Amino acid sequence: LCHIKICLIMIRKFVDRNAELSVLEREWAKKGLSLVIVYGRRRVGKTRLLKEFAADKPHLYYMAIESSAGIQAREISKAVRDQLGIPITELSDLITFLPRAMGERIVIVLDEFQYLVEADPSLPSNLQRAIDLNPESDVLLILAGSSISFFEKELLGYRSPLFGRRSASIRLKPLKVFQIWE
Repeated sequence: LCHIKICLIMIRKFVDRNAELSVLEREWAKKGLSLVIVYGRRRVGKTRLLKEFAADKPHLYYMAIESSAGIQAREISKAVRDQLGIPITELSDLITFLPRAMGERIVIVLDEFQYLVEADPSLPSNLQRAIDLNPESDVLLILAGSSISFFEKELLGYRSPLFGRRSASIRLKPLKVFQIWE
């Protein structure tokens, strides 16, 4: 029983990722709107990294699923209402209305972002407009996911509506053996 307890404690321990955390903290310290893209293979720790980073900050965390745009919109609205107690109707409200309603800087994490775009291909363009029209909005927007080709071509690529708007990007790699040992 004691051995199981030690193993459970070790599983919960958050190790390494200091470089990635420092990038996120640097972006958090900025004023105005910051866009960070975090991507990498499945099961490398993207979600855990983002939850650890946001834990002590005002934040909204939403993990998208493969579904229609209508279902996604309802789920995001529900997440905002449940986590922050604020009603929103449009995804662009996350950048425009939400920070004003909160009255403070907020981290917004949209995890598995590729599913949101799959459901609504106009989303990157709508985010571009919201970002361009609201640069003073006090938001750290983090778009994360595990479809490397999507992130490299559709979000980081020159043809993307969001090209040139990100303030940082992190391609998360698997931990090395000595890091796992820790």
